[in-house]
Amino acid sequence: MSLRSIHSIRTLCPAHRGWLTRGLVLAAVVALFAGHANATPVNFSLTTASSTLDLTANGTLQGSPLTVTEQNSTAKANTYSTPSGSALKSELYTTVIGFPGGSNAVAAVQKGGIFNQPVNLAPGIGGIGANAPGNYGVSLTYPLGTPIVIPAIPIGSFGTVSPGSITGVQGNLALRNLGLDFDSSNIALTGVGSTNFDPTQVGISFATGDADVSFGAVLNIAGITGLGTLADSLVRGVVQAALASAIPSTNGVVISFTNGTGPTDILISTGTTTSLATLGGLPNTSTGTGLIQHVGSNWKLTLPVDINIGGLLPSSITSSLGLTLNMNLKGQMVGTAQYVPVNEIPEPSTLVLAIGGFVGLAGLRARRYVARRAK
Repeated sequence: MSLRSIHSIRTLCPAHRGWLTRGLVLAAVVALFAGHANATPVNFSLTTASSTLDLTANGTLQGSPLTVTEQNSTAKANTYSTPSGSALKSELYTTVIGFPGGSNAVAAVQKGGIFNQPVNLAPGIGGIGANAPGNYGVSLTYPLGTPIVIPAIPIGSFGTVSPGSITGVQGNLALRNLGLDFDSSNIALTGVGSTNFDPTQVGISFATGDADVSFGAVLNIAGITGLGTLADSLVRGVVQAALASAIPSTNGVVISFTNGTGPTDILISTGTTTSLATLGGLPNTSTGTGLIQHVGSNWKLTLPVDINIGGLLPSSITSSLGLTLNMNLKGQMVGTAQYVPVNEIPEPSTLVLAIGGFVGLAGLRARRYVARRAK
């Protein structure tokens, strides 16, 4: 504002100066409230039967393909829920949706068999020891071209025995206590009725979860008894105990001896665990369409998901091993929430016109008054 304009305002009579001041204050109030129209929080409870993510994996080691298998082949997709006290949180305007974070979509424990009991996944909790239930489990194996024969080891008072050969290497991954969080800035709603949104703008991270990992050698004891595969498998525990005695854990490295994939396989490995919640977010690469719909008395949310957990592996590890690994969780989150009307975002053009109108009208009134005083 120029000095002349300020002088002009000061020369106004109290009534006109007050009119101008009220106009400017009113314009400021309009700008304040219109510019800060609040989004409506809408917290979704997941529909468990429809909220599923399947884990698929593939990779290479030193340029050669790894054999990657899901440990529980009877449960290809795992379900997700929002237990009491948790939700998939969103913020809605009429033409915008956002995800503020603080969600917790919890994965179910893998189950299978005739009685639908929890399935034990490898490795155990902490990456070592006995297998235990979890959300997802995959095994990665790499066969050796030439097996490595293990020297004879003592078996109590029975003398020594040649336990077999190292036939390959194997890694196991078990995901446990898994909960997903969703975060984004405001995403425009498009399509008929403003129902569609782009799910790739939603970042996904782990609210909770642990990755238990083991890596080691596969020892095949086939032929150890000379009585066939069944007899060999029955003495597997004895051989494991003998190996544990002959190869103790030292220097803080815990060596674990557990049953391998085949009936005569023993996995000799070490492992560790990592908190997933500390690893940051992952991009959502889903090619689907997100939906937010008013259905009956509810809001319904459909959020397609496709994330690569393999992207969380440190490059220092993958490059040193010559490892490439893709582990994709793919599917969707579907949830409902009670319908409530949502606010509109004020259009910038409307806001500017409103403020300009107030200020312009006030300025015109002031100029006319100053012109009359000058005559």
